[in-house]
Amino acid sequence: MALLDEVRALALEQVNFTNKDREALVEKQNGAYGELHRTTLEFEQAASDEDFDPRPGASALVRLAGQFGTAFPSLSEAQRDAIKQNIAEIYDTASDDVDTAGRALFNATVDFIQASQELNAFEQSQPQNV
Repeated sequence: MALLDEVRALALEQVNFTNKDREALVEKQNGAYGELHRTTLEFEQAASDEDFDPRPGASALVRLAGQFGTAFPSLSEAQRDAIKQNIAEIYDTASDDVDTAGRALFNATVDFIQASQELNAFEQSQPQNV
């Protein structure tokens, strides 16, 4: 999805950041959202090719990733990787393409939540302007 990456870069170029730490975190979150968007589209494509509807399972994966992010906001990278691996082992449908796309969707959701939490933590640490 080179075009999606190009659009993301264009969007980020429109902001003149004065804080390089904030800029790096916004770029990370924006990139994670782009990946989440891409994996969502890929899942939708894989799902449309099937005789069954895997969307409810995918929605559950997204909600589960959100619950992990809320319940465990400071998971280490190793802990996130372990969760991703465990989900990969239990997420199973009648289609290998849907399985791959669903797992990628879960992983991208976890990564997006992590990037968002990092940006939020940075913003919360900044002095408040009244």
